[in-house]
Amino acid sequence: GVVVADSEPAARRGAKAVKVDYEELPAVISIDDAIAAGSFYEQYGNSLATGDLEAGFAAADHVLEGTIRLGGQEHFYLEPNGCIVLPTEDDEYTLISSTQAPNKHQMYVANTLGVPMHKLVCKTKRIGGGFGGKETRSIFMHCAAAVPAYHLRRPVKAILDRDEDMQMTGGQAGPVDATMIGPVHARSPISPTPYHPWYGSHRMRVGDVLMCVSAVVAYHGGLLCTAGTRHPFMATYKVGFTKEGRVTALDMHLYSNAGEYDSRMIKHSSSAAARPSTAFTADSSCILVRQ
Repeated sequence: GVVVADSEPAARRGAKAVKVDYEELPAVISIDDAIAAGSFYEQYGNSLATGDLEAGFAAADHVLEGTIRLGGQEHFYLEPNGCIVLPTEDDEYTLISSTQAPNKHQMYVANTLGVPMHKLVCKTKRIGGGFGGKETRSIFMHCAAAVPAYHLRRPVKAILDRDEDMQMTGGQAGPVDATMIGPVHARSPISPTPYHPWYGSHRMRVGDVLMCVSAVVAYHGGLLCTAGTRHPFMATYKVGFTKEGRVTALDMHLYSNAGEYDSRMIKHSSSAAARPSTAFTADSSCILVRQ
């Protein structure tokens, strides 16, 4: 429900007076929970492969196996999410929102009110910082403000406080850790290492590939971003390399906490799965990434 009033203090008093009874039900919260329950967006899972993975491991002197986990990070934009819904005439509305995606707000508010999209005009005067965190995560509050505006035929404004913004549009932030096991076996000769688009043409060594895997997960998990959140990620990997430290093969399983519904996270997950494949392009190096 939505509590509306003529002033913010009155609205907050009304909201605090509401008593809600919750029924606790089984929930899948973490990546480990999802793996145990087999809870995945099956239609989006995929694999990316290049080269002969078995041959790459056969050519390796050493193999390391490990797990990297990164918690979600808040974008922490300078201003919290806010919106105004202004009813006009003939069931038309002007929407003003601090969003990076006004077209999506227009679409969802129209669907919520049951009016054609052409009767809604959505404007963004200023964002106040976004970094990707104000694309879709604030739609729910815009829809919530639109419902009383529709019924009361009066303008309705909703602006979140910082703590409300982080609780409502954010996500879970977990520990950051990396564990490895190995070396587990030894084998044969050296092979040239491919050009790496991030580092240039110098030779890739095992420390580089672990840093590469960490960077991929960190980028899409949010550690290189600044508050909605970027999503928690987990990657299990097996990397083969020669005694000189040159990488010959990488086998990685990539998991991301996409939340309870299909969102932009699907694009982030697919992009994260594709990143390592760009780092190993020569025939002498092999990669398999399972999303």
